[in-house]
Amino acid sequence: MAKLHGLARTLRKSSTSAAILTLDMTQSVSGLYSGASKTSANVPVTLRPYQIDCIEKSLDMLEKGTKRQACAYIYVGGPASLPVGSGKTTIFSHLVPRIPAPNPKATKTLLLAHRTELIQQAKDTLKSSNPQLKVDLDEAKRTADMDSDVIIASVATLGRSETNGGKSKRLLRYDPSLFKAIIIDEAHHAAARSYQRILEHFGAHKSETNVFVWGCSATVRRHDGLGLTNAFDGVVCHRDIIDMINEGWLCDMKVESVSTDTSLDGIATGYGDFVVNQLAEKVDNPARNNLVVRQYINVRDNENRRSTLVFAANVQHVKNLERLFQESGINAKGVHGGTPAFERRNLMQDFKAQKFPVLINCGIVTEGVDIPAIDCVILARPTQSSVLLQQMLGRGLRTYPGKTHCLVIDMADVMSSRARMATVPSLIGLDPAFDLEGLSLKEAVPKLQKWRKDVPSILDKATSFSEAQELARMQNKDPTELWYKPFDNPFDVANLDEEAWELNQLSRHAWVRVGPKECALAFPQKYYIVISQKKNGQNFQAVKHHTRVLVGKGKGGGPLFVTRKDLILEHDTLSYAIRATDTYVRRMRLSKCVLRTADWRKKPASAAQIQVLKKFKIQAPKKGWRTITKGQAADLITRRRLGGLGKSEDVIRKRRKEEKAKQRLDPLHGVVDTVSKSF
Repeated sequence: MAKLHGLARTLRKSSTSAAILTLDMTQSVSGLYSGASKTSANVPVTLRPYQIDCIEKSLDMLEKGTKRQACAYIYVGGPASLPVGSGKTTIFSHLVPRIPAPNPKATKTLLLAHRTELIQQAKDTLKSSNPQLKVDLDEAKRTADMDSDVIIASVATLGRSETNGGKSKRLLRYDPSLFKAIIIDEAHHAAARSYQRILEHFGAHKSETNVFVWGCSATVRRHDGLGLTNAFDGVVCHRDIIDMINEGWLCDMKVESVSTDTSLDGIATGYGDFVVNQLAEKVDNPARNNLVVRQYINVRDNENRRSTLVFAANVQHVKNLERLFQESGINAKGVHGGTPAFERRNLMQDFKAQKFPVLINCGIVTEGVDIPAIDCVILARPTQSSVLLQQMLGRGLRTYPGKTHCLVIDMADVMSSRARMATVPSLIGLDPAFDLEGLSLKEAVPKLQKWRKDVPSILDKATSFSEAQELARMQNKDPTELWYKPFDNPFDVANLDEEAWELNQLSRHAWVRVGPKECALAFPQKYYIVISQKKNGQNFQAVKHHTRVLVGKGKGGGPLFVTRKDLILEHDTLSYAIRATDTYVRRMRLSKCVLRTADWRKKPASAAQIQVLKKFKIQAPKKGWRTITKGQAADLITRRRLGGLGKSEDVIRKRRKEEKAKQRLDPLHGVVDTVSKSF
């Protein structure tokens, strides 16, 4: 026992600072106790830095007492797990021999997978990485040798329930006391009852387990919303897919959106996604299927795509697409759950070897399939599940010689609420319908991240990358520049609209300019927040002006009201002062009533508002008072009450003095100015 722990510590220390980890696999794990001889040859294995980091963190967490771990990363736009193509199988293949046994007897490892392809892939990788280990399979008619170091088992085989509700006979063959670890591939399935039945048998369904449980996945979220806390107590590795693309571990990705006339409205939702049969009835139609084929031919001819993977809705959809591709002279093959195992294996191998260019599937090539040559993915099957979308996209993210990026063709159907859809833009925090306009993630994401950090409102408004770029260009021009200029008529509704457009670039709240370098936000019948520059001409202050505060009795015995002022914050620029005040307003939960888009602002101005405007002698708009809204009226009243008229008159007087001074210095100034205005 001490010998094994010492080896684990030595390996961890020796690899912590290394860029490349080389493991000398000369002994089987069980041989550490039995005195088994070394294998005939050393097996040096090179791991990527993030794989080393994942293994080290897992072992450190285990040493500190966390025995049920999920290996995950944060996907751009939301939580997920180790990216597809990141080498999950490689990671656990090198983790297995380094897991310390809790006692000399418990040296075996059970690896759980739920599909034949995953089981075979895990065996091949484990044997390649650990030739000294005895690895066997337990699936369907194949029964594992219990003397093996590692057993890779089918969850369907071990986890099924007998007719009396008890454990399967195959599961009862396993002695829990002989196992040190359970590895779960595609761990987002671990909440299912079949997995839980196996974990319960080993006593690994609770945190106080003697068996180490380690799960890895392309996502630790589930389609059906079931939590994974029953299987795992901690998440180990966090990895950003954009970083992996930038570092060259994954290839880049471009998205091309193709509009269809197919409506998805009316399709029911179950477990977080479209009900498959209803979805297939909608999307499996001749016009849309022909569009899929035409789009493929277009990119094949213009971009020389060699390996295209198509995702269909159901088996019939696979067959219909396969027929259309073949009728168009394209050697396309279909694969689905009903395809015999040997035929499915042969199809996968031939597609991987690029013996035919198009593979159409449903529910088969979403997990654990390693075909790095795929350079085009067609999403003929829409989804509301970001989990499923990530799995589909991931099939094309593996690197391959000569492959610069993977093209994703998204068949964009009609839907009244696109917000429910999972698309590549939605995965990176954008509106699902946002058009990346053919830019790759590597090209687009750095700019998108900068805009999101500097001016989030840009990405709330823009519907395409070019539109966002234009808004950003305009944003480089200070949106408060207008406020530093005088206004000749502060009570012109047209001026309000112009300023509202400028303000929309900066804030969602209904700020009103009340003077040069000064603006206000009115809270009806409560108070104003006024931002203005300090007298020293430096920082800007946000001050809350309480409308009327009772402080006692006046000289005549009546109530005495004053306007109380409270300093909220101070900032060096007007723009930042507005943003900081917006944060204050949101935290005080006052934002809803002062939004520029609030419903009340869109309604016609009330009779009481119009009466106040007339009292202030504000000139009516050309088309009459009935043409202005409550929001516009409120802004005009705010500007008048906070001295907009006087400030405007001061500015005009100052401007006239400047003009007279120029004319004294240059008698021709006025003439030149008049002539220039005539052109």
